[in-house]
Amino acid sequence: MEKAPSSSGCRADIDVLRLAPALTCAINSTSNCLGNTATSTFTTATSPAEQAARAQTKLWTDRYTQREVIVDRAVERGELPAHTDARRLLIAATAPLYHQLGLLRAAPEPVLAEQSAAAAVLAAAAGAFSDRRSEDT
Repeated sequence: MEKAPSSSGCRADIDVLRLAPALTCAINSTSNCLGNTATSTFTTATSPAEQAARAQTKLWTDRYTQREVIVDRAVERGELPAHTDARRLLIAATAPLYHQLGLLRAAPEPVLAEQSAAAAVLAAAAGAFSDRRSEDT
C-alpha cells in the first residue's frame, strides 16, 4: 500500500496500527486490561443498570466515531477503496482484542493489536469493508 503523493499523513496501515491500541486498554498486563472501567463493564457477567448501559453505549459509539476520521482520511488519500465503511474496519481491527478480553477473560498478547489492525487494513484494501450502498445516495 503506497503512500498517496498528495498525502500529508501516514499510510492507512500505519494509522490503523496506531489506532488499535487507542481503542483498547493498555495490553501489557492482565490487570491493566481487566481493570479498565470500560472493559470491566464489557466483560461483566451481570446485567448493568439501564443508566450504565446507556453510558457504555455512548462511550463506545463516541470512541469509534472519533476515530473514523483516520479511515476517512486514508480513503481520501487513495490508500483504501472509496466507500470503505470506517466503523466496520475499526470493529474488525479491534474485535480480536475484545474477544480475548470479553469471552476468554484473558489479556491479549501485546502483538495482537498490531496484527489485528494490519489484517483489517489488508481486508479493507481488498474491498472487504466496502459500503456499496453509499453509491446509491
